[in-house]
Amino acid sequence: RRLLDITDLKLGRGGMALSPDGKTIVLSLDSARVSRIETPQGGTVHVEITENYDEDLFTVDVKTGKLKRLTDTPGVMEKFPSYSPDGKQIAFVGQIDTENLKGVPQEVYVMDADGSNRIHLTHHSEGLGFHFAELRWSPDGTKIAYSYLNVLVGDSEDYCDVFVIDVKKGNVTNITQSPYIVDSEPEWS
Repeated sequence: RRLLDITDLKLGRGGMALSPDGKTIVLSLDSARVSRIETPQGGTVHVEITENYDEDLFTVDVKTGKLKRLTDTPGVMEKFPSYSPDGKQIAFVGQIDTENLKGVPQEVYVMDADGSNRIHLTHHSEGLGFHFAELRWSPDGTKIAYSYLNVLVGDSEDYCDVFVIDVKKGNVTNITQSPYIVDSEPEWS
């Protein structure tokens, strides 16, 4: 069955995830923003919509199809959501939305599943972004593993390492540190 019939939003390139209990889907949607509404005297309502394609995170109730916005941060693409094992938190990637994304770090954030208590976990001053932007929660929900591009050698050659974040402490550790090797797609046992 069709879960969503979206007219003013479109599915972003930032993926989606099903909650552990199967009741909610979190997804990244491109959203147009209303920039100005005018109602001239005795006239028709005029609405201007700015399409800047910020990707925001939304949840969808699987049973009802009700859509709820979790994030609304102009100029930032929020994407690649991942539920914690207990379904109480969502990790995601945030990136400044620019036309040329080279050199703009992508960061890891975590928030409660209702969109509250947003925490910026990583501060990558170097590096280029995610190789495969899948945030993998440890089974106990205390850590997140991901693969991040560290070195760009040329237009067709780059290398990445696997990093692990301690969600409570915010410590980020490069666990592979493998020069000239692409370490990617980590999985927890």
